[in-house]
Amino acid sequence: MGAAKPIEVLLVEDHPVVIWGLQSLVLHQPDIRIIGEAYTTTDAMVAATTLQPDIIMLPLRLGGVYNGIELCRALTSVSKAQLLLYTAFAADTDQEEALLAGAAALVPKTATAQDLVQTIRAVAGGQAGPAARAPELRLQTLARESTESLTAREQEILQLVLQRRTNPEIARALVVEVSTVKSHMRSLLRKLGIQSRRDLFGQAADHWS
Repeated sequence: MGAAKPIEVLLVEDHPVVIWGLQSLVLHQPDIRIIGEAYTTTDAMVAATTLQPDIIMLPLRLGGVYNGIELCRALTSVSKAQLLLYTAFAADTDQEEALLAGAAALVPKTATAQDLVQTIRAVAGGQAGPAARAPELRLQTLARESTESLTAREQEILQLVLQRRTNPEIARALVVEVSTVKSHMRSLLRKLGIQSRRDLFGQAADHWS
């Protein structure tokens, strides 16, 4: 029986020293292989499309600006790879925005090499990384405790929102118009006492603390 296919990783980072450090962390892991590097958002989109890695690792901040979230969203349209973001400071809001953008995990740069390797393996295996799991549990708890005030349809939509579905995706899943989804969204957000979809995730974090 042949050896299992290694987890193929694309690294996105504009600092060569950080690229070198990430490579060093996984160099001696027989089940993880770096298959490409990208230093700009354009390079990342091209590499993700052509290489089709299992995991794409990218920073929350790329090129000195806060655009890792935007790149994360864009990458989901060209690749089926799991997205693993890393950052110097992993605040709750960063974790929740990363989840909304489609990331499987957000890892602080202070994580140990073992933590990073374990997260790569967990994400490749279809499991939420440690950083992603806590916000999702908060949201699921909020959803369960909100069911008494929400209609059955609003509960359905809330569950799809927790899966990071967009309004058009929710409309297709429920076979309704996007305008109908927006109407239900306004109603459920009002009942939860919050203003927007982003605030929904912030509310969940406060509710858990």
